[in-house]
Amino acid sequence: MENRNIPVILNLCDDFSAGYAGEKQLNEMIENLYRYAPFPVEITGIRIGAETCGFLFSRMTVAQWKAVSRMAGEILKCDGLSVTLTVPVVEQSAWKAAKKLLEDALQQPWIHSMAVNDFGALKVAAGQTEESLCRGKKIVLGRYFDKRFRDPRVPDEDMTAEESAVCSDTWNLLIRQYGICGVELECMKQNPGFYDTDLDVSVHFPYSLVSSGQICEFSGIGNPEKGRFEIGHCREQCRGIIGTAFHKSLKKPLIKSENALYMKNSAEMLDPVLLKSPGFSLIYTEL
Repeated sequence: MENRNIPVILNLCDDFSAGYAGEKQLNEMIENLYRYAPFPVEITGIRIGAETCGFLFSRMTVAQWKAVSRMAGEILKCDGLSVTLTVPVVEQSAWKAAKKLLEDALQQPWIHSMAVNDFGALKVAAGQTEESLCRGKKIVLGRYFDKRFRDPRVPDEDMTAEESAVCSDTWNLLIRQYGICGVELECMKQNPGFYDTDLDVSVHFPYSLVSSGQICEFSGIGNPEKGRFEIGHCREQCRGIIGTAFHKSLKKPLIKSENALYMKNSAEMLDPVLLKSPGFSLIYTEL
C-alpha cells in the first residue's frame, strides 16, 4: 500500500457500548487487528452505540459510552481519538427513549460524529426537527443507506452495481440536503463509485451485513412458547451468542449475531482504488 498506514476505526458498538465487554476484549481485538491485517494499519477512531438493534440502543446510556471512549483512549494512549456514535434503525416503540439518548449525545463534545441509519435519526442529528439539539456534529450515512444488491446465494460476479442507489441522483440530493460528510459502505465487489468525492468513505471489514429484522431469534431463549418472540421484550439473551449456518446454496457461511445476518470477507474484496483514497478508513469488527 505504498508504505501508507490504512486508518482503522474500531467498532465498539453493542457488547462494548452496553457494558458486556471491557479492557481484556479490547486488548485482544487490537492485537488481532495488528496480527492479521493484510497491510499496515493505524487506529484513528472508535464507533460506539448499537449496530442493528434499536432496543439495545435505547437501553444504553451516555455514561456507558463515555466510559468506553475513555478506556479506548487510555489503551491506545491517544487523547484525540475520533468517536462516532452509531444509531441503528430504531423501532417505533423504542424511538422515544432513543431520541432522548441521541439528543443527549449531541451535547457531548467528545462525540465527534453521528452515523445514522434511518431518516428519523438523520433529521434529529441534522437539526431539522423542532426539539433537535444539534451541536454541529459531523453526520455520516450508516451502512443501512448502502442499498447495493446482496444475496449470499448469488456469486459476486453475477451481482452488478448498475441498479445501485449508492451513487444515484437521489443519494446525492440527500447528501447535499443534510450536509452529509461521510458514508459507511459494505465490503462488496460491486463498484461503489466513490472515487472522486469529498466524502469520507469507511468500509466495514471483515463482515458485511446481509440483512436484519425486528424479530431476533435469540430473544426467545428461555422464554415460554407463548409470546416467545414478542418484539422489544427480550432480556438481551443474544449477548455472547453467535450462530453459523452452512448450506450448499450459499457462497459463504451466514453468521447470525443479534437480529442480523453477516458474511465474512477476505481482504481481496476491498477495492484497491478506495484503499488509496485520502478520506478512506476501515471499520474493523470482531463478532
